[in-house]
Amino acid sequence: MWLLEQKSEAFVAKFWQEAWGDTDVCFECRAFILKAHLKKTGSKMTDSMLEDYPFDGENQKNYEFDRFITHCCLLVEYPDIPETRRVIEIVVERCSINTIVGFLKYQRIPVTDNLIQAAQRNEIADKEELKLSLEERRNQAH
Repeated sequence: MWLLEQKSEAFVAKFWQEAWGDTDVCFECRAFILKAHLKKTGSKMTDSMLEDYPFDGENQKNYEFDRFITHCCLLVEYPDIPETRRVIEIVVERCSINTIVGFLKYQRIPVTDNLIQAAQRNEIADKEELKLSLEERRNQAH
C-alpha cells in the first residue's frame, strides 16, 4: 500500500484498471489494489467495478469473487460494497449459496422478484437450491 501511495493518482488508476480485470490476479491482491485506488482517488466502490470483476459463467469461474465479497463484508480494512439493487443482483448471479446468504444478512435487503430472476442466471450455485433459499428468506420476512 505504501508503495502505491507514493505514486501519482493517474498511475494508481491505470494500475488498478489493468489489474482489476486480470484473471491471474488473486482476490487479495485485487482487493489491495482496489483499496489503494479508492484511497488515492477519493472514490468509492461502484456497481460497475463489481460488474467488471472477472467472471466466466460458462466455465463456472468467478475468480474468487465469493472470497472478495465475504472479505468486503466482514473486514473493516476492505472497501464498503455499495448497497444498490445492481450490486445485490451481481452477487446473486455470481456467487455460491453460502456467500449469497451471508451477503443478504449483511446487507439486510429484502428478496424481490428481481433477485429470484438473478438466481436463475447463476451458473455457479445450484439454481434450485438457491431459489428455494431465497424464497424461504422472502417468506420469513413477511
